[in-house]
Formats: sequence, C-alpha cells, structure tokens
Amino acid sequence: TSTLPEPCLVPHHYNIGLKKYTPIPLQPNTLSFLIKRYEGGRVSGYLHELQAGDVLEVEGPHARPPLVGVHPNLCMIAGGTGIAPMLQRLMLPPQQHQSTWLLNLNWTAEDVCLLDVITRVCAERGAEFRNYVGRIFDQAMLEELKLPADYVSFLVCGPPPMMQHVMGSEAEPGLLRQLGYTSLFRC
Repeated sequence: TSTLPEPCLVPHHYNIGLKKYTPIPLQPNTLSFLIKRYEGGRVSGYLHELQAGDVLEVEGPHARPPLVGVHPNLCMIAGGTGIAPMLQRLMLPPQQHQSTWLLNLNWTAEDVCLLDVITRVCAERGAEFRNYVGRIFDQAMLEELKLPADYVSFLVCGPPPMMQHVMGSEAEPGLLRQLGYTSLFRC
C-alpha cells in the first residue's frame, strides 16, 4: 500500500495537537477544507469555534510520493470526510485511458458532505459515482460497478473502522485483499 500524492496542511495548536486535513479546490485562489465537527473532537471542535479574523497556524503543504503502480482503472472508496482527498484527486488532470469510479459511504444522509460538488466533478471527469447511506462496504457494491477483472487500483480514505474493514492490515487482510485485489493505496 502507499499514500495519496497530494499535499495536505496540518493545523496545529499547542493545546490540541496536530491533525492533517486535505485541501479541496472549491474556488480558484482559495484554500478550502472539509472539516466535520465530531462530538468530543478536540481539533474539529476547536476549528469550528474559530471566528472570522482568528488566526490559525498551519504547516505544509507536505508533498507525498506519487502513487506507483497505479493501473489505468481507479476505484476510489471514501467514508465521511475521506471524500476530501478523493475530490482533490478527481480535480487533477485525468491519466490517459483512465476509468474512474467513486464510492461514497456515510451512515446517514446528514453525514453526506458536498454531494452537489461531488456529483458535478464526477460528471465533468466522466467518473462513475455511487453514494451509499447506511450501508457497510461489501462485495455486492463492487459487483454493481462491473469493474474490470484485473488492472484496477483502489484508493481508500475514511475513518479507522472503515479502513480496517476495507484495507485491513498485514496480519488481517481487509475485504479488498480477501477478494484478490492487490493494488491498494490509502490516504
């Protein structure tokens, strides 16, 4: 597995710690982030309490190595705010002959972020988009996409339980490895 190549910014404050956020290009010449407020979330709570004119220290961008060994077909699986790096990736110039699929998974309809933006960007880039609410990632979702039998890379980003279920670890393979896929990248 590898990591997403795009840079990310790390807001930091001495009393709350560090947290990486991926910028998403919503408007030209603006720096935008998708930050969901979580109950008990120290960093997200702090960021949501900032007022206009407050100063926020950030560091970055941090360049990451490019995705190596990516097949021409890319299936992206996002959970919650894990959609931010996927949007960033979709807004890059497409690779030659690349087919792209995006699965967006959320627990509730209220959890779905930027649906209008995702739908528009996928349509502009010719990516097939599926939005799932209240459903855990499973083999049936992949079967619905009718992915090519081989030459598919997966890019996965989401909360830790989803990442464990989909990607797994060396000791405990996730669903994609169990299904025989090997070109896996996490962000």
